[in-house]
Amino acid sequence: MRKNIIKVSAVVAMSTLMVGCMGGSVKLSSEAQAKINASTKYNPASVVVTLKSVDATKEAKYPSASELSTLLKVDIQKYLKSNNLACTTKANCLDLDVNLDYKRVFLVKSNSVGVPEFSQRIDIKDGSKVLYSNSLNGQTLETGFTRNMSIISKVGSSDTNVDDEKSDVDRIAKLIVKDVASFTK
Repeated sequence: MRKNIIKVSAVVAMSTLMVGCMGGSVKLSSEAQAKINASTKYNPASVVVTLKSVDATKEAKYPSASELSTLLKVDIQKYLKSNNLACTTKANCLDLDVNLDYKRVFLVKSNSVGVPEFSQRIDIKDGSKVLYSNSLNGQTLETGFTRNMSIISKVGSSDTNVDDEKSDVDRIAKLIVKDVASFTK
């Protein structure tokens, strides 16, 4: 048991150091530059989460892929609005398509989840024409001390932590919108 706690602690510590690098310098084609600018707004037209299952018995206690898709879409819309990037009219409105492969990482001998692993593809479209596309693989979230302690305390627990997962989905949505906002300015 002590070895498992040490292993989990090491994984949590490494997860703290790993950050999904979503922003950065993006080069857009001249056509995309003409369409994507400071007045551009976005509509999360398609948000699909594919759940990478590990343990079907434990998975049943958490939101389904469809429910995660809905949560992610609502959270993306929330962050688009708070960043003044949400469509209010058809003018200057582009579609945002998000495909997220989401893997729950269950803690040792536990029904609780740790920090998820995910890969994503973001497409910005004008109708059916893709103006921007970005894929990131093997991502994880940066966690803070409080979340790390919460994760460690749940090792070996039969409790679920659905609220932690919803918080993780919210943070992924925030990073997606941050990525989009980084080159809309």
